[in-house]
Parts: sequence; C-alpha cells; structure tokens
Amino acid sequence: MRNRGQRSGIRSQRSGGQRHANTPARSYSVTPALPYPVSRKSGFTLVEIMLAAVISVMVFVTMGMLLTRSFTLWMDAMANWKLAQHARVARSRLLDGGFYFAAGSNIVVKTGWLSSTGVTKAVSSGEAYVQYYPLGATGGAFRAYGWTNSIAGKDLRLQSGSSVWALGQSVAATNYATDVKVDMFQPLVTNIMVTATFRLSLFTMGKTNTQLCTVQAYLINQ
Repeated sequence: MRNRGQRSGIRSQRSGGQRHANTPARSYSVTPALPYPVSRKSGFTLVEIMLAAVISVMVFVTMGMLLTRSFTLWMDAMANWKLAQHARVARSRLLDGGFYFAAGSNIVVKTGWLSSTGVTKAVSSGEAYVQYYPLGATGGAFRAYGWTNSIAGKDLRLQSGSSVWALGQSVAATNYATDVKVDMFQPLVTNIMVTATFRLSLFTMGKTNTQLCTVQAYLINQ
C-alpha cells in the first residue's frame, strides 16, 4: 500500500514536472522607444540638388530682369523730366527773355518775342534764326538761333543787341556745357505771329530721348 508521499511524487511526474524541467527558459529584452522616427536618408540626391539649382537660377534671373526694367523706366522718366524742364526754360526765354540787363541798372528788361517789334526770319550759314527788337532794350537787333549743325554743340542760343550770348534751352542761362541738345529748329514769322518749332534730345544709357516743342507769340506794333 502506497503512502501519501509516494502518490504526490507520482502525481507530480504525471502533471509534466519532468517536461518543464527540460524546457529552456525564455529571455526578454526591452528596447527604449525613440522620441521621433529615424530616417534612412543620409543627404540630398543629385536630382534634388539640380532641381534646387535650377529654381534658384530662375528666381535670380527674374529678379534681375525686373530690376533692369525698373531702372530703365526710372532713367526714361528722369530724362523726360529733364527735357520738360529745359523746354520750359527755352519757352520762357524765347517769349520773355530775361537774360539781358539794361546798361547801368539791375532791372531785367523783357527781351522776348512778346515785347518785341520788327520780328523777321533770316538764314545765316544754313541756320535759320529769328531777329527782333525788344521794347526798351538798348543796342541793335536781338536774335534767336537754332544751331543744329554746330560742331561745338547743337544749341538754342540767344544773342542780345550788344552781342551778349545766352543758351536758350539750358537751365543755367550762361552755361554752354549742357547734355540737352537741339537737333531741329524751324521758325515761322507772319504779320501777327511768330512760331518756332524745335526738338530737344538727351542721350543717356545708350538711348536718345526727344521732346518736340512749339512756341508761339502774337506780335505787337508790327
């Protein structure tokens, strides 16, 4: 008769105690989780670099074209503004004069076409000019020349009765060095009116800007 201890041992063997003893033990390892996923790429590809280079070149070329166009427009605006200023001065000097002072005084005498008599058109050395006699001025006849064939400078010049010269289209009345030229001067004198058509030109940045001007004055005491 088996005792209770032997029954327990047999029962232990039957329940698989020997099988568990021969089974290898399993091992587990815990890998810490990374805060962000790691990319497998180590740099840019050749296609990506070439694409970025092409886009950069296109951007710089576009910016250069815009800047060049803006600079050209700005230069044209400045040239037209300068031509308009010289045209205004030329009109004022032809109509009112003002560059001639009466002898022995500091009073400016009106020496333009609006206050002149005996206005005629003449030609000298292929250059047309207007001859006139301002009221109250001393000396001989005054003249307005359009020296479009002059080698020294294509200018609109005024000559007083005492042979005092002034540059008609320059902002400075006695400054003969000007970059604004007169390449056409056509006067027309009738019994009641004198008309002068002239063209101012300004060369800047490889481009010539021009402005056509017309000055008219009704004559007095003809």
